[in-house]
Amino acid sequence: KKQHDRPYFLYAHFMMPHPPYYYNEKGQLKDIKTVYAESLKHDVYSYAKYSLYASSKIKIMVKELLQQNPNACILLLGDHGFRNDAEKNRQFRNLNAVYFPDGDYASFPDSLTNVNVFRLVFNKIFREQKPMLKDRSIFLQDK
Repeated sequence: KKQHDRPYFLYAHFMMPHPPYYYNEKGQLKDIKTVYAESLKHDVYSYAKYSLYASSKIKIMVKELLQQNPNACILLLGDHGFRNDAEKNRQFRNLNAVYFPDGDYASFPDSLTNVNVFRLVFNKIFREQKPMLKDRSIFLQDK
């Protein structure tokens, strides 16, 4: 709520959607035994349901941010997608959403990895000159 006379950067990390999935898609608290059992399974169904709940909370947060500061640039980035052993390809399908108050997204390509999102945003908002890095993803596996 603090007013600033120049652009500033604020970072927050949320653990949603991330196991354990305490709430259902309607925001109702689940029984702890169900939460524990779902956490062991790592199933996509529980993840999808919890994602609906997380989306409802994100919508509220974004609405409040824009009410406080209509000129806010908002980034919603996931650090990874759904994780389980059977579906490794879903791990790179992470959320990557950017809102610019001026609606100009010309500097954004159709596809990019998170390594360049902050560079593009900082170049636009803070007039930086950060060079783009190679977009790539690497899967590291414990042995």
